[in-house]
Parts: sequence; structure tokens; C-alpha cells
Amino acid sequence: MYTVGELSKKTGISIRTLHYYEKMNLLKPKRSPDNQYRLYGPGDVMRLQQIVLLKRMRFRLREIKEMFDQHFERQTGDDYDIWVRVIERQIAELQKEKEEIQKVEHLLQSSLYAMRATKEVRIEEMLGFIREIERQPDRKRQIRRLFFTEEEMEKLPSHEPADPLAMEWADILNELRAQLNDSPASGRSQRLAARIAAYAEQLFKDDEALALKYWDYIKPEPGEAAKIYGMDREVMIYIEQILEQYYTGKSTS
Repeated sequence: MYTVGELSKKTGISIRTLHYYEKMNLLKPKRSPDNQYRLYGPGDVMRLQQIVLLKRMRFRLREIKEMFDQHFERQTGDDYDIWVRVIERQIAELQKEKEEIQKVEHLLQSSLYAMRATKEVRIEEMLGFIREIERQPDRKRQIRRLFFTEEEMEKLPSHEPADPLAMEWADILNELRAQLNDSPASGRSQRLAARIAAYAEQLFKDDEALALKYWDYIKPEPGEAAKIYGMDREVMIYIEQILEQYYTGKSTS
């Protein structure tokens, strides 16, 4: 048998916490007939191990108490079914929580991408990202299937904001916006064209046919909104002009 101080030293759990578990009826130590000190036996130690394990599994104390009251108190000698059920339930809850965390992460990354591309904070765009996140997750993939084969889809850019390549494009977009009125033949435009050409080679692994097919897919029609953030018709026409100038210069040099 252990006193509360001895059990605290043995387990590393504070005396205050052990008292709280007793108050919640999670632990039920006996009392010494001599001095009424709390005494913890092997069963209490086993119960404490279960509490610690369930807490590590992210169960709340209220839920642990419910489990003990409804299941473990039956003393059936076989807790297999009980543990399987509670663990499966916790896995399902964690999966749901994980999905929510991923949504928040995507929102933050999308917001960061937009701010790097514009060097501004645009609340309306952030609200748009929220609306996009709440849509069916595979909607974009379903639309892409109408234009690309499965093999091609595996090679397409993800446009996930967390992708370092996506963030690099956000910086390129910011430059594009700053010099839309420059002549395609200007030194600044041609330096940017070289950067875009190198980026495209990295993105599509020199698959020129797929790159052109993807360009046609994302290019909006006159009056149509951008299909990819920042890639409206004006921007894409400017990119085409500076790249045409860039590749013409390379072929004649």
C-alpha cells in the first residue's frame, strides 16, 4: 500500500492531482484505521495507469469518469470490447479535429499566399478563401478530370499554398502586378520572363505539351474571373508577351 505522498513520488503525479481524482471519484483510496491517511493499493495503481493512458489519448476527465462508471466498474475480467470501442470513438473524434485543423491551416496558407502576392491585407479575399474551403474538397479534382487524364493530373501543380513552389509564384505575381505596364522588351520584363521560364521548367519537368495544355485550361475568357488566384486575363496576356519576347531572343542569340 502507498500513502498519497509515496504514490506521488512513484508516479510523478502531484498530490493535488491525486486528491482531485479522488474528488471526481476516479480514485477511491482506503483510509488507514490508525490515522485516516489515504492508502493506495494495486487496484488504485492500475486505475491510475488507466487514467494517465486515457488522458494521453486526449480523453477528458469527464469522459474517463463516464467510462469507469459505465464499463470498467463491472469487473468482467475482459475489457477488450470496451477498450476497442472507446479507442475507435477517440480516433473518429481526432480525425474530425484533424480535418478542421487542416482547414484552418489551408486558410492561413491561402491568406499568406495572397498577402505575398499583393503585399496587402484583403479581408474580402480571406472570406473568399473560407467559402472555398467549405466547398466539397474534391470539387477541383472533379473539374480537372474533364480536361486531363489521370496521368496528367498527377503532374499538375497542386496550387496548395503550403507548397514552397506556390509561395515562390506568389512572389512572382507581386512582381508581375508591379510592372504590367512595362514594355515586354524592357530589361525588367525580360528578367522576369527568364524567372518565369525557369519556374515553369521546374513545375512541369520540361513537359512543354502539358504546360501549354494547363495554360489554356487556366486562362480565363474575356470578362471571365481568374481561375487561379492572381492569374486574371491581363496578367496572363502580359506573361505571354514577355515570354514570347524572351524565347524569340534566345532563338536568335
